[in-house]
Amino acid sequence: MLNLAPEQTAITQQALTFFGNETQCKQAMEEAGELTAACNHFLRERLGADKELASEIADMRIMLEQLTSIVGEDLVNEEIAFKLDRLQDRVGHIVVGSKFLDAISVGGTD
Repeated sequence: MLNLAPEQTAITQQALTFFGNETQCKQAMEEAGELTAACNHFLRERLGADKELASEIADMRIMLEQLTSIVGEDLVNEEIAFKLDRLQDRVGHIVVGSKFLDAISVGGTD
């Protein structure tokens, strides 16, 4: 899933079993909010923001591992493949060495 060691994955699964799907979904929402705040602090170059951001990324990775277990790894992997293909299509429209972006890649200007 997220390149966690087997013993780390086992801990996430124990947490999911112990706390349950609903609680862990709510916890993931809370962690997502904290990640948003940490990104903001990082962009504003707040002292210590890099460590804060790393900590919140770690929290989210742990929660994403659990959410993936809830909905199923195969479904998540299908969505990842789809979204990476779409991203590749968008990135492929960028003209190297220029600020020009194909209008399709940024949602159009019509």
